[in-house]
Amino acid sequence: MSEPLTTPGKLLQVEQTSIGGNFVFEQAELEICFLTPDLVQIDWKPGVRPVPYGIVHQEWSEVKTTLEKDERSVVSSSALKVVVTTNGSLEFQNANGQTIRQELPPLDQGEKWVHQAQLRLEERIYDLGERATSLDLRRPKSKKQQVAAYRMWNSDKPGKYGSGIDPLYLCIPTYLGLYQGGSYLVFYENSYLATFSFLLGGWSISTHCSVSFH
Repeated sequence: MSEPLTTPGKLLQVEQTSIGGNFVFEQAELEICFLTPDLVQIDWKPGVRPVPYGIVHQEWSEVKTTLEKDERSVVSSSALKVVVTTNGSLEFQNANGQTIRQELPPLDQGEKWVHQAQLRLEERIYDLGERATSLDLRRPKSKKQQVAAYRMWNSDKPGKYGSGIDPLYLCIPTYLGLYQGGSYLVFYENSYLATFSFLLGGWSISTHCSVSFH
């Protein structure tokens, strides 16, 4: 039996750090760290931490950031803004305030998280490593290429494989979102079994054991 899904709850406390901010909710904690002016790490807790071998570079120069507190909290660098609402939803903006990406509050399910991001209707999604489907993961070119949910679990397929077989040899929890007027790259630092689903109705849904991404 699956454990119930829990939202972060209400925002209780906000604290500025030298490279971002810490946010304490009723049921979760959020840490935002700018590694470079246009690269930010988002880390939701609690949860099982990933095995930390996905990122080679560990030493980062300190990035000047600011924190504005109002109805929404805004953590900013010279190139990027992260807007945190009182229920845990996030909005990523460029320096001019244009929206790059929007996320719903993550859902905690014991040792797992469900993470959802809103996708634009025209948005195209690429990568997740080696996949036996079309280049744009949201728009398979045939029924054979349709995959309901892409799994993060490297699997050796003996002999030959065809369209729509998933997962394959090399699964990488990163994807590029490309839309009219911009793009972004997301990397989930997750070493556990995970699934990704990209819906043309407007959502990217990922389910895995930790929510720590860049």
